[in-house]
Amino acid sequence: MSYYLFFSGEIFIISTLLAYFTAPYVIKFAHKKGYICTPRDREIDIPRKIRKRSHDYQIPVIGGWVIFIPFLITMLSSIFFLDKLFPDDHYKLRYFLLFISSVFIFIIGYFDDIKRLSYITRFLIEIIIILSILILTLKDNYMILPGLPPWKIGWIEIFILLIWSLGLCNSINLIDGLDGSASGLIVIATVFLSLITAVEAFLVTMVLMSVMAACIAFLSYNFHPAKLFLGSSGTLFLGYVLSILTVWQPNHYTSNYYLPYAVLIFAVPITDMVVVFTVRILKGKNPFIADSWHLHDRVLLTGLSRKQSVLLIWGLSLLCGLTAYLSYLQIFGYFIAVGIVAVLVFSFYMIINKFEKSGNTHSAEISPQ
Repeated sequence: MSYYLFFSGEIFIISTLLAYFTAPYVIKFAHKKGYICTPRDREIDIPRKIRKRSHDYQIPVIGGWVIFIPFLITMLSSIFFLDKLFPDDHYKLRYFLLFISSVFIFIIGYFDDIKRLSYITRFLIEIIIILSILILTLKDNYMILPGLPPWKIGWIEIFILLIWSLGLCNSINLIDGLDGSASGLIVIATVFLSLITAVEAFLVTMVLMSVMAACIAFLSYNFHPAKLFLGSSGTLFLGYVLSILTVWQPNHYTSNYYLPYAVLIFAVPITDMVVVFTVRILKGKNPFIADSWHLHDRVLLTGLSRKQSVLLIWGLSLLCGLTAYLSYLQIFGYFIAVGIVAVLVFSFYMIINKFEKSGNTHSAEISPQ
């Protein structure tokens, strides 16, 4: 066991260094190729206050490479050189499939960053990839839901897990509207997912350490004022990998128990996506066309600075993750945790809505910092 813990620590350190020293080359390459954007000039419907304080300089949008490269090296070295990590060939094949499918998801995101794919094309490809890996790795396996015996995964469950994976992929993509918002939320999520991971689940820990470390390093370039954006390549890739890990068995003799807690840990981006899509549909708009109904936009309209806004959103996510962890420790029941998270998120939206109206009444300007 000490070998695996030491290996996890090595992965964390190596992934941190790889991400940190890869970023400058990604930035240079993006500027050379023109893979950049000026946020203030985006052609979307956002309030003047938000547009006025958006970045007025060019920022690379292919930051996903900074996260993907450490993951790529971790997975390749594990699959081809560290057989000791895998309890049997079935698990080796499972992680090989995760690696291959992650590459495809990353490529889809990367093409969206540099070519702007239509949302229909991107969504259909996501469905094909996610559905394939769920069928190949989960059909007829078991998962654990609170208060229920182990639940066999059939076709209905596969469809529900498809919705979960698609939702998490795209919710991480949608909430990445402030410098450091998505990468910071991923760091918080991976910390709590690591805390609820069984000690014997070395493979899950390995991937979580790689993702967590890369995102921590990435934040040094992504926090306000940002020098690099995750882009679709980064957000879709991160959402995909974590969504699959949360529906898999943590090891070869334990049924999956992650999903109920993951729903709480990722409550902030999931709620943001549900609220945004609901509002757009009620307004008769295309739910996939960007506007200013995201949580970060509403927080900015209160008059808080961009740094303050992202820290506030991180704080809410931290409370949701902590609630999930305390429930995992059986400090209180899972459904009590669901109620606590629901109250936290609902109260947050109500308070923001109140201050947003107050800020609009007094014509409050958004601080540039």
